[in-house]
Amino acid sequence: MAIGLALLLAIVAAGVLIAMLRGARMRAFEDIEQGEVTATSAVRRYAGQLRSAGSSTWNKAAALALFILSPLCVFLPALLAEERTRTDAGGPTLLGADQLILFGAAGTLAVIALGLFCWIAPNAGGRAAEHLHPAHDPQDDLDHSRSTAIRVVAALWWSITLAVFLIWGLGFNGWGQAWAVWPVSAVLYGGLWALNSALNRDTEQARGSAAR
Repeated sequence: MAIGLALLLAIVAAGVLIAMLRGARMRAFEDIEQGEVTATSAVRRYAGQLRSAGSSTWNKAAALALFILSPLCVFLPALLAEERTRTDAGGPTLLGADQLILFGAAGTLAVIALGLFCWIAPNAGGRAAEHLHPAHDPQDDLDHSRSTAIRVVAALWWSITLAVFLIWGLGFNGWGQAWAVWPVSAVLYGGLWALNSALNRDTEQARGSAAR
C-alpha cells in the first residue's frame, strides 16, 4: 500500500509539472487562445489543413470501444475470483479474490486512460485549428460558456471526480465499485455540455427576438 501511494503521488506530481510546463509555453499565445487575433487567409488555410489531418474517426471509435469494454476488467476478475473461491474451498492461491478485484480495478483505469489517449492525442491538430480559426461558436465549449456557473463546474468537474474515486477507494476500501465513478461522470459531463448548448441557443433566440 505504501508503494502504491508513493507511485500515485509521483504520477500526480508529474501531471502537475506537465501542466505547469504547458502553461508556461502557451503563455506567449494567450491572445490566440482567447480569440483576440484576426486570422488571415493563410492562417485559415493552415487551420483547414490541420482540421482535415485530424478528422479521421478511427481514434474516436477506438476510444469508445475501450470505454465500453473497460468494465470487463472488473467483471471478469470478480467472476474468476468467485469461481476460484468455490473450487479451492478456501485453500491457498497465488491471487486471492481481493487481489483479483484490485487488479481488475487497476486494469479498468488503465483501459480508460488508454481510451482518453486515443481520443485526445490525435485531435491536437484539430484543437489548434479551432484556436486559429474556429469552425463553431466558442461559447459551445464549457470553458468559454456564457454561464459563470457552468464554467466553474466544468473547471472543477474532473478534480471532484478524482477526489470521489480516491475517497471511495481509500477511505471506504471500495476499489471494486469506485471505478463506476468514471463512466457515470463522463455521461453527466456530456449532459452538462448539452445543457450549455441549449442555454446558448435560448440566449441567441432571445437576442434575435429582441432585435426584431
